[in-house]
Amino acid sequence: MKSTIYYKTEKGNSYYLDMNKELVGILHPGLYQQIKQHESDKSTVMQSPKSDLPIDYYETKYQYLLSHGFFQKKNSENEEIASLTPEMIEDSLANTEQIVFEVTDKCNLRCKYCGYRDLYSGYDQRENKNLDINAAIEVWNQVNAVIKKQKSVRTNDKLIIGFYGGEPLLNFEFIRQIASYIKQTSVVDIQFNMTTNAMLLDKYMDFLVQEDFSLLISLDGDYDGNSYRVTADNKNPHAKVVSNIDLLQQKAPEYFEKRVQFNAVLHNANSIYSTYHFIHERYGKKPHISEMSTDGIVQKERFEEMRKDFVEDFMHSTHKEEIFQAYFTDFPLHKDIDNILRSIVNGSILSVWDLISSKQTKKLLTGTCLPFSKKVFITVNEKLLVCEKIDHIFALGQLNTNHSLFDFAYVADKYNAYYKKIQKSCQTCYYKKICSKCIFSSSEEMKQEVYTCSNHMNEVDYCNYMAYMTSFLEEYPTRLDQYMF
Repeated sequence: MKSTIYYKTEKGNSYYLDMNKELVGILHPGLYQQIKQHESDKSTVMQSPKSDLPIDYYETKYQYLLSHGFFQKKNSENEEIASLTPEMIEDSLANTEQIVFEVTDKCNLRCKYCGYRDLYSGYDQRENKNLDINAAIEVWNQVNAVIKKQKSVRTNDKLIIGFYGGEPLLNFEFIRQIASYIKQTSVVDIQFNMTTNAMLLDKYMDFLVQEDFSLLISLDGDYDGNSYRVTADNKNPHAKVVSNIDLLQQKAPEYFEKRVQFNAVLHNANSIYSTYHFIHERYGKKPHISEMSTDGIVQKERFEEMRKDFVEDFMHSTHKEEIFQAYFTDFPLHKDIDNILRSIVNGSILSVWDLISSKQTKKLLTGTCLPFSKKVFITVNEKLLVCEKIDHIFALGQLNTNHSLFDFAYVADKYNAYYKKIQKSCQTCYYKKICSKCIFSSSEEMKQEVYTCSNHMNEVDYCNYMAYMTSFLEEYPTRLDQYMF
């Protein structure tokens, strides 16, 4: 691998990026040609036709950069990766942002793209089961004890307690009981939240408002856009859902403004604009819009028929500017631009882990979260996961009254084994510096005996990608302030 890459944008501008020195800059066309010539034939030096300066100038400049560590070969095979320790896992749990209970696997809808239905694999069988209240209390007690033990170093002001399903309101009594218990025993401030399809919102909204729940309502836009979200008898519940949401907004307008958000899935029955337009016009909210999951697909033809790509939908829209203004930060390249800019700005600290490891040479691979730093997820079958989005095969434990659910040494060993498995692929990848991929986001890759990453980039791939990102910033230079400040 090379320490420095160079590339051209669509406007014809040349740039270099040095990954060792964390520097990026513009290359004069003369120097660009000089570097290119050195790489293609070191015995010949090429005069740039775009410059009146003598060739010696660019040769001298190239040699100067070379002597200061630019354009070197880089052997990454000997780079060490960081190892997780039990203490790091415990600290992570003490600082977790949220605990989410899978309240039930029952649901009053049969959404055709649901991650728990026949389009996908990677989850426990749905058996119309509720999470046991005593199990949930035990999980809470264990987490609360760790937070209490290390409260002095906790950085998060609040702990979010989430309720997930299935449709969580189908097990309302569980929610009422565990919410009451947590409020009475928590050593930190609590904020409750829930993901709901709103079918039962009219029945339980008074409680949700009283307890100040944050609500994430699943709705794919207008009636036609919502056509994949169907009842057991294959009917579109749009009218019922919208009626319930309208009622909540009328009864508790201040609560609605403060605590209610929307989530939508993009597919071939809706569009970014139609979804945004309906929800924004009716409720004054910008829905979060995500693509259908690409992990664990078992019905590939059906998936491809339903799937719609975010960027492709944007490119074919007649409302590009409105979409761009509303969803700029949702574009797939946004996170990578943010990461690459942060990587070349000295003193950028993204997390406590960054702070304590900033003077070390060893780093964790990929963008995988430190276990429990973002979330603790308990399934209806009392399995421990770090997220509701990942394959259940990656569970880190199951509740057992004989010992703690949180075995920090086991979790550290498990993750270290995962990192060791992907290390070889990462060592030869130019993209690794800005990689935000979760190693569990492609479960089939992780299940392979030899790990092959779909995000892996060689030098040519990465130069092309950097040219694409930089071309975007050249086209929209005023957007830089959203990354830098």
